[in-house]
Amino acid sequence: MKKNLHLYLRHLTNLLIIQSLIIQKLMLAALNILQVLTCRLTIDRSVVVTQAGNLIMNLI
Repeated sequence: MKKNLHLYLRHLTNLLIIQSLIIQKLMLAALNILQVLTCRLTIDRSVVVTQAGNLIMNLI
């Protein structure tokens, strides 16, 4: 009984560690996405307009 409880607790601990690692990876991914979005928002509007114009010209 005591051995089973020990194994169960160890298994539970491993699951919690894995879960926390997954959450950490997801948070890092979210941070990267936010950084990319922030960088894109801080580009000058003229650059964005020029890029949009180039895109449209390439599509035509």
